[in-house]
Amino acid sequence: MKKIFLILTLFFMFCLSIFASPADFFKSYPNGSIEVKIDWDKGEGYYNAVFYDDNGN
Repeated sequence: MKKIFLILTLFFMFCLSIFASPADFFKSYPNGSIEVKIDWDKGEGYYNAVFYDDNGN
């Protein structure tokens, strides 16, 4: 029972670390195999997806 609780606790902390700072998590990922570009200043979001408003801007 203690082993299951320990595993669940570690998994929960791992998930919290991802949600708390996803950018830092992906930067620290081994070999940089996962790259996520987040640049809100240029109007670009996740995976370079561009969001348009009604005026097409």
